[in-house]
Amino acid sequence: MLLTDLKNSSIARILNVSKRVLKQITRDHRTFGMLLIMPMVVMFIFGVALSGEVKNVPVVVQNLDEGFSMGPISLDKGSELVTVLNADDRLDVTDGEYQAGINSVERGDYKASILIPITFSEAIFNSSQNLNSSIVLYVYIDGTKSQTEASVFAAIQEAIKDSMGAVGIEIDVTYAFNNADYSGLDTAIPAVMAYVLNFLVLLISLLILIRERVEGTQYRLLSTPLTSKERLVGYIIALTIFAMLEAGSILSISIFVFHVPIQGSLGLLLFIMIIYALNNVLFAVFMSNFAQNELQAVQMAPLIALPSLAISGLMVPVSSLPAVIQPLSSIIPLTYAIRIFEGIMLKGWGVELILYDLIIIIGITLIFLIIAFFTVKDTEE
Repeated sequence: MLLTDLKNSSIARILNVSKRVLKQITRDHRTFGMLLIMPMVVMFIFGVALSGEVKNVPVVVQNLDEGFSMGPISLDKGSELVTVLNADDRLDVTDGEYQAGINSVERGDYKASILIPITFSEAIFNSSQNLNSSIVLYVYIDGTKSQTEASVFAAIQEAIKDSMGAVGIEIDVTYAFNNADYSGLDTAIPAVMAYVLNFLVLLISLLILIRERVEGTQYRLLSTPLTSKERLVGYIIALTIFAMLEAGSILSISIFVFHVPIQGSLGLLLFIMIIYALNNVLFAVFMSNFAQNELQAVQMAPLIALPSLAISGLMVPVSSLPAVIQPLSSIIPLTYAIRIFEGIMLKGWGVELILYDLIIIIGITLIFLIIAFFTVKDTEE
């Protein structure tokens, strides 16, 4: 049947349909420009952001090794190890106290604290003489980012090999946040939650707002006693209710399907998810002023969401991004949402430790709200 229909079809009519669609796209300069520019922009950002391995991971190192001397033999293996660690661009080493480093890891300022004990060189010498001696290196590490954790251990192991050769050294590992050693899925889900909430709320809100305009609903509302601000608040309330449902759905799947642990307050997490969803609703209201049809809205959402994915810290830590791109991450709400979601879910952080990121998200939300009020007024005029 299909082959018969194709045989009876007119090539001319088919080509006329194709020409009409192409002419319609090229006639809409904004859509045509986005079709050409969006892939280049997104690929450039991803290419630059993912061009290297995890680097500049902040760690604290305390070297207590007193060295070892016996006749002509003199060892200072602790200093040698620190020198090699400092030269590794995967780490950003700070000299400090091990216990203070532990506290800094718990606050999220550093990713690991490393202790080289007093008898380190002596133990290495004893081991070389086939004496029963334990050589231990103590590492307290944040295990909530599998890429970062792997990079730290790889740097330590390579430093041990480079400075001490085949000497067997035991790494005594303690994981931060109640000794939490998470699976790859556990560490990925909070950031994925933030991104999915960002992308879906932004895209669907944009589509709803553009459809209201395309179908003429917004223009019919202009003839009613509604003021521009009342109309805007009405849209925001409706879209925020939708966004709350999205947030609840995403959180439910994470907990009941993927069984991701939540060490902190579930209520606090849900509250911040709603604020973050509102942030994306208001941004969609602002962006709707620049999209004339649903096709442009569908193009616009990925143009915003995909670069955010690349430079927010979801795929690689912000500290590993090229220096020219790192400042951009500080103006992306997703960057702060990821830190908050990971902090509450994986680290058990309360308000005091997420307050800075929360203030940034609330501040950006208020900016979008102010812009939305001004743009809706201009549109009415």
